[in-house]
Amino acid sequence: MKIEHRVAQSMDEARDLEWSNLLGACRGELSSPSGRGANVLHCDSSKGDQAIDIDPTNATHIACLFYEPGGTLRSSRPNHQDEINGVLNLNVLPLRERRTRVLAVVQLELNKRFGARTLPKVQVKRLLELYRSPRGDQPPFVGFLCWWLERAQRKAV
Repeated sequence: MKIEHRVAQSMDEARDLEWSNLLGACRGELSSPSGRGANVLHCDSSKGDQAIDIDPTNATHIACLFYEPGGTLRSSRPNHQDEINGVLNLNVLPLRERRTRVLAVVQLELNKRFGARTLPKVQVKRLLELYRSPRGDQPPFVGFLCWWLERAQRKAV
């Protein structure tokens, strides 16, 4: 994990240590899919000093996000979608694959415990609360897992 400045330091030095400008971010770098060549940059490592409008602390921005099967992150706001794809690089193949693998692990565990068609609403709710709790370590792609669990909770019995 590292600290990201929502508004780049080079753009506004006065906001360097302003709490509302500081975000926790992942390393932002993955090995290339082939295992050769340059690493794939995403998140703040891809963003660099570029300005973005999308704000992960803004509930209205988050409410516009959804995922497609296969782990593709989408926004109903076209300018945010442009930033997701072109600036933050959040839909590169390695990230999409990792999202779906993490989800597959959770689904497998739920299927082992409760069966594929009988997810108890109370259990899905507990898992969702656990993933949303502001505790230490969270599983990778916890936002994606919460999104899926919210949908699963609506379908649960």
